[in-house]
Amino acid sequence: MVTLEHIPAIYVVSYYNGLYWAWHNKCGGTNYSDADLDNVIDLAIAALSSGGMIWLKELQLPGTVGAYDSTILIVEEYQGTLKFYSNNTQIGEIGYDNYQETSTGITLYSPTGSAFNGRIVTVYSTNPVDGGCALFSYANDAWHYVLLS
Repeated sequence: MVTLEHIPAIYVVSYYNGLYWAWHNKCGGTNYSDADLDNVIDLAIAALSSGGMIWLKELQLPGTVGAYDSTILIVEEYQGTLKFYSNNTQIGEIGYDNYQETSTGITLYSPTGSAFNGRIVTVYSTNPVDGGCALFSYANDAWHYVLLS
């Protein structure tokens, strides 16, 4: 018996020569271009009626993009950081600032960069009174930490 695996559709969006382009790089599909990034992303979302992924190549996701559900993953690749969005919410991030060093004490420190539920940052503090290593987690609109030994 032969089984076929479904390959989700992927649109890659980039900027070239004054236009934003979205091209479908798997399983055929329609390509889009427009001077408005929101329009190109909205067209790609509409085309992904069964779900899939939109990859923003060296672009930031505008805050005015239309609604999309959890069947669509948007990956923002911008200045060395990858951000992941689903269901109109940031759900993850990989970047340079997941490890941070500071001279501020752990109890007074708040990690820099994005703050979204589930974000984890490792912090090393050289503070002579309140220093050490800590793992910070963002949950319920606030940073929380545990000291590491």
